[in-house]
Amino acid sequence: VGFMDFETFQEAVPSFDQQHPYQMIPFQYSLHIFNNGDLSHYEFLGTPGLDPRRKFIEQLIADTEPCATILVYNQSFEESRLKDLARYFPEYAGGIAAITEKMVDLMTPFRKKDYYVKEMCGSHSIKYVLPALVQDMSYDGMAIGDGEMAMLSYALMNGMDNMFDIADTRKNLLDYCRLDTLAMVKIWEKLLEI
Repeated sequence: VGFMDFETFQEAVPSFDQQHPYQMIPFQYSLHIFNNGDLSHYEFLGTPGLDPRRKFIEQLIADTEPCATILVYNQSFEESRLKDLARYFPEYAGGIAAITEKMVDLMTPFRKKDYYVKEMCGSHSIKYVLPALVQDMSYDGMAIGDGEMAMLSYALMNGMDNMFDIADTRKNLLDYCRLDTLAMVKIWEKLLEI
């Protein structure tokens, strides 16, 4: 079972070929894979200023290949990004289709209220579901704690000239996206217990 999450950025003025204004460009992913009791982690983070899409999809296809099922949180988001990639990079359409066919939305039981606890505060967002189900995990105190901050941090890296600032931002981006997929693992485990 894979647990996958993307981060994206968008620009008013396109920087790359085959990009339109305000298109969501995936620049990062995290993938945890649970296999026979073992949990492994794979990740990708693009280089600011360079088009990340080709390397993103090549590595994602390779990393997700062993997965029979890929859980995502809000499937329409990842699915839309993959469809965009297939449209602009048709040479990867087969590999992208293999990923989308395996995808299952972990948000569904929360969105449909099949599972609900008051600590979720009426929300099915992973930011509320995680601490409601797994009390020792949350996004509180993270340097980057949501997708908007991730998008902004990635964009700001392009103008940084201090290597320590760049290294810190990269680490914070990787930590944030890794927590998204680890959160899915813990939520899935909790649902299996129930």
